[in-house]
Amino acid sequence: LVLKGEKLKIVGDDPAVGVYLVHSESAQEIHLPATALYENSNATLMFFVPDLQPGTYELKVCTQYAGSTTALTKPSTFAYSRVLHAY
Repeated sequence: LVLKGEKLKIVGDDPAVGVYLVHSESAQEIHLPATALYENSNATLMFFVPDLQPGTYELKVCTQYAGSTTALTKPSTFAYSRVLHAY
């Protein structure tokens, strides 16, 4: 999966940083840390989607990236408006 945008880079010491796939029906979260990403840059995140249970998933990005060399003290989480469908 490839995500494009601004200030997407996954950085920070907080264990919560990473990409999340959240199953809409069960609320089960699949956490992909920065080390699991194929590309991790300001404008692009790329990763392989793991095997998923059927259903819809919300995609969230949690990072301490601030667009500079200084990271945010607390992570920020951004949820995408589109959902993923697993069959």
